[in-house]
Amino acid sequence: MIATDIVEYRLQKAKECGADILINSSEEDLKTRVFSETNGDGAGRIVECSGAPEMVNSCFGMCRKVIIIT
Repeated sequence: MIATDIVEYRLQKAKECGADILINSSEEDLKTRVFSETNGDGAGRIVECSGAPEMVNSCFGMCRKVIIIT
């Protein structure tokens, strides 16, 4: 599980709750890191809890693309 925040205290709480990868998005590019950690696939699921419009909109660009072949 990847957790991201801009506050170190909250990142450490996420680690205590089971996050494997912590990303401080004020220190590095979130999208680049998410794709790096997922071997270029993107995240399968995203839970956005801040409600910040710019974050909500950016989540779509970090989601894994699914191709359905029929």
